[in-house]
Amino acid sequence: MLKIAICDDEVFYRKQIRKYLVKYLDAQNEQYDITLYTAGTQLRELEKEEILQFDLIFLDVNMDELDGIETAQYIRTISTESVLVFVTAFISYALEGYKVNAFRYIIKNSEQFEDSFEECMDTFMEKQKIVSKLTFSFIGGDREVYLKDILFIESQLHKTIFHICTTDRGMKKNNVSYLYEKLDYIEEKLLSFGFLRVHQSYIVNISQIDYIKDSRVILYDGTELPVSKSRYKQVKLQYTSYKGDVNQWNTL
Repeated sequence: MLKIAICDDEVFYRKQIRKYLVKYLDAQNEQYDITLYTAGTQLRELEKEEILQFDLIFLDVNMDELDGIETAQYIRTISTESVLVFVTAFISYALEGYKVNAFRYIIKNSEQFEDSFEECMDTFMEKQKIVSKLTFSFIGGDREVYLKDILFIESQLHKTIFHICTTDRGMKKNNVSYLYEKLDYIEEKLLSFGFLRVHQSYIVNISQIDYIKDSRVILYDGTELPVSKSRYKQVKLQYTSYKGDVNQWNTL
């Protein structure tokens, strides 16, 4: 399921973007959850793990209190994966958008507004198809899993356990799925998708890590997992590289 946020202080554009999204995604037979916000401050007040759930965020640039650029900068301190689309009347903000890795600019009051929106969504959906989900042979049958929903994976006796968090009608649900595969095989399969082997028994979705301290990784949902001594330096290096700022690291 795609989780999408629309943040715009103009009611007309909030409704217009939602209308286009519903039309587009229904035609694609995609499941989705769209949440509307009237100010950047509302996004800033969300829990970190709630922001991490968003696949796509539409941001108005010109908003009172906290504008779209500032809101995007805050989001990027938490997530580098969420796709940001600016909806604005002024293309002059494009340079600032590059700094937060904006995916697209859609210009308001333009005759091409809907065409630009469709092009944006076409490109976004192609990007999602490449990296969004993989199929695993769980006990009970094959199943496609959205990679962003995987919190961590652990090896326990002869089973490999997937801890997965999904959102259904605004409610977060944690569940586990089992398969009989070695963790080494799973690590190899997920290596290029932002997963990090922190211990002989654990693989973690790097985007779910809040911080690392005292040889443990702490996830946004509060889960704590050990980091083995032999992997500590590499885990530290990969995590700080992912965050893009060594100051985000909680040193020992």
